Amino acid sequence: MLAFYICLIGLVCVTGHPSFRDKIPNGYAVFNPCGSSFWQAVGHYDPDHHTMEKNPFGLDFRAAGFVWTRTLCMKDSDGDKKSNGEELGDPHCRWTEGDTPQGPSIGQPGICEPVGSGACASVVFACGCQGQACSYLRMIRALLCCVGVVSVLGHPQYRDSIPNGYAVFNPCGSNFWEAVGHYNAVHHTIDKNPFGKAFAAAGHQWTRALCQADSDGDGTSNGAELGDPNCVWTVGATPEGKSTGQPGICEPVGSGACSSNAFRCGCHGHSCVG
Repeated sequence: MLAFYICLIGLVCVTGHPSFRDKIPNGYAVFNPCGSSFWQAVGHYDPDHHTMEKNPFGLDFRAAGFVWTRTLCMKDSDGDKKSNGEELGDPHCRWTEGDTPQGPSIGQPGICEPVGSGACASVVFACGCQGQACSYLRMIRALLCCVGVVSVLGHPQYRDSIPNGYAVFNPCGSNFWEAVGHYNAVHHTIDKNPFGKAFAAAGHQWTRALCQADSDGDGTSNGAELGDPNCVWTVGATPEGKSTGQPGICEPVGSGACSSNAFRCGCHGHSCVG
C-alpha cells in the first residue's frame, strides 16, 4: 500500500517503469555486473531504484523516444566495446516488442564493464554509488590516496592484476569483496589474509604458482576461486568464469574444513586471525 502511494505521488518506484522494460529485449532479466540478481532499473545507476541521473543507456533510450530502434541497438551507450543489442541479447538487432530475444542479456548497456577496470577504469561509476555520488566517490578515493590514507575500495592497481578483481565472491554478504587481500570486504585490515600475503610474496603478480596455490586452505585453488581454474588468465583478458570464492577466506566460513579457522564474518583486527 505504501509503495503504491509513493509511486502515485511521483516519487521513485523501486522496480523501475515496467512499461519501459517491455520495450527492450530481456527487459526483466538484464545482467547485473554488481550482483547476482537482475538489474531492474535498466536506465539508472542503481539496480533496483531510479537515480537522479540516468545512465548513458537511459539517456539514449529516452532520446530514441523509448523505442528499441536499430540505431539504439547498434549503439554502444556505455563505451565498453559491446553494442546495446549484444548486451541485451539481441546482437543482430532483430527483436521487436513481444518477441523472444535471440539470447540472454550478457551485460548492462548503461554500465561500462568490467566495472572499474580495463576500458572502464576511467569511468566514475562504482558498484554501490548512485548518480552524482559516483563522481564524489572517485574524488574522495583519489584524495585519500594522495594523503596516504587507506582507500576503502582497496588498491585498484592490485585488483587489475588478478582475475575478476572487481567482482570477487563475498562469503559474508551479497556485495563483492573489494579489499581482496584483507579480512574486511571493503576496508584494509592491519593483518592481510593468506591470499594477500601470498600475492605480496609473488610481487603483486598473478603467477601460475599463485593461481595453483590454495592460500586459504579450503581445498579450492586461488585460480578456481577467482574464475581462472586453468591458470591461463593474463592482465586485461576476460577470465574464464566468475569468481566462486574468496581466495583469502576459508569457506564455508566457520564450518567443515574451516571450523578451526579463527575468521568469522564481521570480525575485526587481530581477532580475525586468532
